[in-house]
Order: sequence, then C-alpha cells, then structure tokens
Amino acid sequence: MRIAAIDIGTNSIRMRVVEAPVGGVRRTLDDEKAYTRIGRGMGATGRLSDDAITDAVAVLRRMMSIAEQHGVSHVRAVATAAVREAANAREFVDRVRAEVGLRIEVISAEEEGRLAFLSAAESVGVPGRCAVIDLGGGSMEIVRATDGQVTMIASVPLGVVAMSERYHQIDPMPKSEHRRLEKH
Repeated sequence: MRIAAIDIGTNSIRMRVVEAPVGGVRRTLDDEKAYTRIGRGMGATGRLSDDAITDAVAVLRRMMSIAEQHGVSHVRAVATAAVREAANAREFVDRVRAEVGLRIEVISAEEEGRLAFLSAAESVGVPGRCAVIDLGGGSMEIVRATDGQVTMIASVPLGVVAMSERYHQIDPMPKSEHRRLEKH
C-alpha cells in the first residue's frame, strides 16, 4: 500500500509518500516541502490572506499530482496552528476540497504534539523519560513521555513566523528588538 501524509504548517507544507507493505518495512518514495508561509500576516489580521490561500492551494494541487504519480491509495492531510487559529479556516479548507479534492483535518495542539512525538520516536528513538520539542511556524509543542507513552503535551504560541513578524522587522535585527524577543 502506498500512502501520503501532508502537513500544512504555518511556514511550510510538507508531503511524504511512503510504501507501507502489511507486515513489512516502510520505505519513503518521495519527500516534498514548499515554503508557503500560509500564516504570514495573521498576527495583524487573524486571517489567512487571499494570497497565502492561493499559494497553498497551488502547492497542494502539485503535491496531489505527485501522490497520484506514485499510485497513492490513501492521503491524510492535517493543518496545524495557522489554520487552526484563522478566522477564515473554513474558507481555506472548503476551497482546497473544491479545487484540489483534498479533505483537510484541522488538528488540535495536543494532536500536533502527539504526532510530533510519534515522528521523533520512530526517527531517532526516545527510550525512558524524554521530552520532544517541535518548533513550528505558528507554535511550539513540548511533549514529555516515559517509555514511549506521552505524559504531557503543552503548546505555546512561539512559532518562528509569529515571532519574526512581531519582533524582526528589519535586518539585521536591532539589539532592542532582540532583547524584547528574549524577554517575551
């Protein structure tokens, strides 16, 4: 079976296509990433901009074409912080479904943290007591676990897109802005 996972984040959209034979070893067939910054400008408006939505729809259309070329039988697409918090999230989800034929699941911060932990646990292994920190564009999830079992998930609004829009207006970043960011 070939499956695709799509992560629609505040800063980027990522798709991984995997061959997952029943009882066999999974093999990555394709790994795509596009920096759409769908969350750009949300700090000021609370909405996904029309341009950001259009850019994301184009990327998702291309990714679905790639998935079809690989003969994918199942796609799971999740959206995280920017879409979760946007006042016009439904507009984006509906437009993607209408134009691309893709159903997007807007996941909670807890589910985002759980999935980040599962990815880290599979990629590098995390035995015993551990913490996984997933820094995204719109939020940062902190997950604690013991022996592979999640014991705590916290989500804080410290994503790189949100923080750069709030504190990093010019290059190089003035020391006063850097101090404000550190204090925050």
